Amino acid sequence: MHSEPVSQWKGFSPGITAMRTVYTTALAERDFTGPLRLFEGPNGLDRMFDQTIAIDWADPSLDVVRQTVMKRYCSLIHGQPVLEAVLDLKRRHELTVSDIVSVTCEIFQSGFDIAGGGSFGPKDHPTTKEQADYNLKYLIAAALLDDQVGPAQLEEARINATDVQALLAKIEIRPNLEFTRGYPEHLDCQITIRTQDGREFAKIQRGYEGGSNIP
Repeated sequence: MHSEPVSQWKGFSPGITAMRTVYTTALAERDFTGPLRLFEGPNGLDRMFDQTIAIDWADPSLDVVRQTVMKRYCSLIHGQPVLEAVLDLKRRHELTVSDIVSVTCEIFQSGFDIAGGGSFGPKDHPTTKEQADYNLKYLIAAALLDDQVGPAQLEEARINATDVQALLAKIEIRPNLEFTRGYPEHLDCQITIRTQDGREFAKIQRGYEGGSNIP
């Protein structure tokens, strides 16, 4: 679903899941029955995954809610720490796009694969919303140009604009072994920005505001 070229289904699927959840709950309320032994039965999920799926059906708690994360920017979760670091460097050092020669983003392997040009496909020429919000190169470029990444940065006219397409060509995404070892408990990254006058600004970002490891 997230492989290039990313389709509209990527953004549509959560809504479909929610719709089906409401629908099946309404059926259950009317005593509609479904198949038994979905997990432990013949060709059940335990057999399909070749492992036991342990579920305590007697536990009515909602502890999973405490694992919920929030997103400050219009991007995938993996992009949240990246954008925090990029915007902090830009604002703190008063950088402009004309200053920038290159940007390097080091991130955990999953972030590189899904949104950095790794195994899910290249990220050099995004053209749609679905491609842009799963593209670290575009997200970094948009943040540097517009000082934010919100709904306006995911409009197709903005994505295809000459300035942002030119800037994302100066951005490199690399996997980082240290950050990969910490994933998924920690979503860390390092951003390095090099300028025309030879200066270099770098920041290691440990998690992000709204993430599971930062209050």
